[in-house]
Amino acid sequence: MIPIVIGNYNKPEMTEKCIHSIQTSDSNYNPVIQVDNGCENPKLFSYSNDHLIFNEPLGFSKAYNEGIRYAKKNYPDFDYIVLMNNDVEVEGNWLEPLVSLATSEEKVAAVAPCFYQEKDEQSIWIPTHVDILGGKQPKENRYMLKYDKMSVNTLQFFCVLLSRRFLDDYGLLDESMENYCSDMDMSLRAGLAGWKRYVCCTSIVKHGLGKTVREFKDEKERIVRDQQAFLIKWTGDYFNRIIQHIPLYHNQPYKAWVGFYYMNETTGEVTNWHTGNIINHKSQIEHGVSAREKYESLQRLSKYD
Repeated sequence: MIPIVIGNYNKPEMTEKCIHSIQTSDSNYNPVIQVDNGCENPKLFSYSNDHLIFNEPLGFSKAYNEGIRYAKKNYPDFDYIVLMNNDVEVEGNWLEPLVSLATSEEKVAAVAPCFYQEKDEQSIWIPTHVDILGGKQPKENRYMLKYDKMSVNTLQFFCVLLSRRFLDDYGLLDESMENYCSDMDMSLRAGLAGWKRYVCCTSIVKHGLGKTVREFKDEKERIVRDQQAFLIKWTGDYFNRIIQHIPLYHNQPYKAWVGFYYMNETTGEVTNWHTGNIINHKSQIEHGVSAREKYESLQRLSKYD
């Protein structure tokens, strides 16, 4: 038994396509748990075994945590669980390769499939983060994937198979990060605990990439808020003071990818992490270990070669 938890916020048609694709795929699954988190008109689907309805938007992390808690209570015998965005459509034998990889070694916390987008089916995206703050995934030509699996530091949880044993021992998604960064947070927690995170290149699904959150008019503010929570947790208050003094730059409107900044402790110059450009801005921040040194000390840049 592998429960599949699907979140839905005001996208019933998209959710119906997602659940229908699961039903018509070649993979065995049971049950599908749909979490309607603050939908204006929650819609029941015959494909979904269970339907959880909440009166207010919970955000990604809490909604999926509620689905996991429900599965633990009502389907206590499962060893693995899938979290899936409702902008995902699966096909063929998508689930078994994830399970096979997860069970091939000890202490595999999470496995995610590769994905393609509807407008570019020839490019396969690797669901890891080039930068720790998210977004900017690497991609390959569909016919040039070199590996069956990739060991990575961080995974995107748009569609992910999670170990029940890991969740029981190390907790669920961090709800202080409502919609962004909680997947990276869990990935880093797994790494610190000695658990592996894999991309399975033999399982490929279609992903809408951001369609689940475009309902939010304040998306940029949500991104910044969650990134601040992430940075406070992983690099301490020093980093948070930097991003409070320097506005975050959103390079792409629907991806959690920002221009990342650090300050040279000697000169006081502020530099854009991605471009290397120096910004003429003096920030009233205490001296100490530089933000860049804190960032690099985590060694969290994803490696997939």
